[in-house]
Amino acid sequence: MGYKERNNMTIKQKIKKARYVFGWVCLSEDDGAYLQIQKQSVLESLKENYVDESKFVLRDCGDLYIN
Repeated sequence: MGYKERNNMTIKQKIKKARYVFGWVCLSEDDGAYLQIQKQSVLESLKENYVDESKFVLRDCGDLYIN
């Protein structure tokens, strides 16, 4: 799947397509790390919160990163 195809997917499609989902977590004022999160947790939070689609990046490897 190319960049253009991944870029045109909805957030739910990206989550379902992803092998793993990682979210950025601040560990200190100046540093953070990506931690693996459950797809179902992300899908549930989409129902209740405004989401910036640009923060969801499905990479070539099939992993979804939320920044």
